[in-house]
Amino acid sequence: MKTILTILAVALVASSAHCQLLPQTTQERHRSNVSKAADATVYYGRLWAQSLTAAHASVWSIPTAELEEFLNSIGIEGVTRLIGLQTATAQGINQALAAAGDPYRVPETPGREFTVDQATGYITVTPLPDPEQEEVPSEE
Repeated sequence: MKTILTILAVALVASSAHCQLLPQTTQERHRSNVSKAADATVYYGRLWAQSLTAAHASVWSIPTAELEEFLNSIGIEGVTRLIGLQTATAQGINQALAAAGDPYRVPETPGREFTVDQATGYITVTPLPDPEQEEVPSEE
């Protein structure tokens, strides 16, 4: 068993060393560097997209009364900035992911519906449907 592991280790080291020792043309080195940079860009773009999606979900999943209180505490201008930042960032990330051929997309719109009373500026959040009260189709 020890001999087999030694042979495998030598084969792995030899093959990776062989690849590193092969002379590369300038064009091959450039192609390799560009490929590595593109792969890293897509990888970190996806991580950023997933992080933004998680942040989006954490904001819009706040219970209705608490979310309403929060939105009213930052006011219409604050809500507008929050949504504007989310939308602009999501659109940029989504365009980059689309250009890279990655199907993942970040939500570009608020995760909850709300209305603004134009007279008072009060923001009312539409409650989420209660999953227990959703109608289940009956089998007839």
